[in-house]
Amino acid sequence: MKRNPLLFIGGLDPSAGAGILADAKTAEQCLCYGVAVATALTYQTDMDFFGLQWHTKEQVVAQMDPLLGRFDIKIAKISFVQNLEFLSFLVEHLQAQRPQIKIVWDPIVSTSTGFMLHDNFEHEMLASILEKLFLVTPNFPEIRRLFPFSTDEMQAAQKLSERCAVLLKGGHAEGEFSTDYLFLNSEREDFKHRRIKGGAKHGSGCVFGAALCSALTHLQLREAVPYAQKYIQQYLESDPSLLGFHAQEGA
Repeated sequence: MKRNPLLFIGGLDPSAGAGILADAKTAEQCLCYGVAVATALTYQTDMDFFGLQWHTKEQVVAQMDPLLGRFDIKIAKISFVQNLEFLSFLVEHLQAQRPQIKIVWDPIVSTSTGFMLHDNFEHEMLASILEKLFLVTPNFPEIRRLFPFSTDEMQAAQKLSERCAVLLKGGHAEGEFSTDYLFLNSEREDFKHRRIKGGAKHGSGCVFGAALCSALTHLQLREAVPYAQKYIQQYLESDPSLLGFHAQEGA
């Protein structure tokens, strides 16, 4: 296979705007090959969330192990999980099968349609998990949920980066420009890009994360961030609705 395979672990969104379907579509456009494992079956559209059914560990492993046996997967993205205990299980299982795998965690605490997933995080378990990850990619609301006792998102992200790389996404902030902040070993690098007015999309965080993982197959982390920013800008501008198109400009 000439295209690099990527493993996406998350929810199945029937509208295909978010979750593992959006991940796979993004990877395809980025010239990678996305394979996916569903942690949950959700009942939603781009506008409304009606419910979900979580899959068991056994169901997830039954999906994942054949893929790990078939494809030379070096990067995995985990997003939609039931709790930290399930996340820890996934990380340990992946690393047992692929000791050198790079794991990216996109810590979804609520859906873009407003459904809340997690109320709190047990910090000792969180710290233990972070040490095993390559990268975590929270936005500002998510970093506040990860560190509810911190009043400074930057300080919280810097603290997290003592255990793994952190990309704090600034899309929820105000202003003409949006800035993403990369923390590596407590050092910060800023990546500013133009904000798309009226460009809100269902699943935009999933698309950004999948583009970032795709870029990591051939770029260093510092180079992968602007690649993902460019991709998500094209996606946000592709259509005025809550659903975007993955075709590159001019395609």
